[in-house]
Amino acid sequence: MTNHLKTVGIIGLGRIGSLLAPHLLSAGFTVVGYDVREPAMAQLLVAGGSGAKSPADLADQVDVVITSLPSSQALEDVVCGPNGLVAGRRVGLDVIETSTLAPEDKERRLCELAAVGITLLDCPISGTANQLQSADVVVYCSGDLEGLNRQANVIAAFSRQQYNVGEFGNGSRLKLLANHLVAIHTAAAAEVLLLARRSGIDVNRALQALADGAGSSRMLELRGPMIIERDYADANMGLDLFLKDLELIKDLASASGSATPLLDICAPLYQEAARACGMSFDAAAVIEVFEGIAP
Repeated sequence: MTNHLKTVGIIGLGRIGSLLAPHLLSAGFTVVGYDVREPAMAQLLVAGGSGAKSPADLADQVDVVITSLPSSQALEDVVCGPNGLVAGRRVGLDVIETSTLAPEDKERRLCELAAVGITLLDCPISGTANQLQSADVVVYCSGDLEGLNRQANVIAAFSRQQYNVGEFGNGSRLKLLANHLVAIHTAAAAEVLLLARRSGIDVNRALQALADGAGSSRMLELRGPMIIERDYADANMGLDLFLKDLELIKDLASASGSATPLLDICAPLYQEAARACGMSFDAAAVIEVFEGIAP
């Protein structure tokens, strides 16, 4: 099936889901979306997509579905709700699940969808919203190999690289490992840039030099400017979702019997940042916590 004939459905038009549509439309796909929020639906229409009345209604109109959802409960509602994908019983449909959720919760939905002939693919996106705007993200693909091959061109339309990481659930586990590093690297970037400023170095020059050296990280490059400007309102990921992910990482580590001493140090810093700045601000707000810690 060629791109111009394939219709892609997007369920969940939040910060990430809404950024998928322009890439898919540019690649020649037709896009149909669904979200419980009317403004999100209106934004899709402006971008050139069309809307559906429910997940079941969307499934009737498309060749493949992408889900981008904030919680396991939202995924359960989309799959098992009165007008959900199970109720729609669209045999042969592939669902590309891109959310950051507990692997075991996705596995429950895998079984429920399989019972009505729908294939769920576990394909979380690694990258910030700003990265997704330029398709500079990677996708950790796991699950049914034939399904992944069928939808390879859809996934490639919005990502820089795709990794097949094996059995269903491995994609979500790897995404949690990536966010584990994000938490540590963001906190490290905030700590170092504050030290640069307080030690008398021009902080913008410091960021440029550090980002070009051995101590660089994507979080230093992407969140460094936010940290320097102390401007976190335009969040790549709000602290509410970030803290949710930290809990998922802790659960994975506990189930695996793996110690996470660095994460144990970082997590309370983000909790304090949320209390000080608000849940909607970006994780770069952790700099505010460092600003208030006495030497």
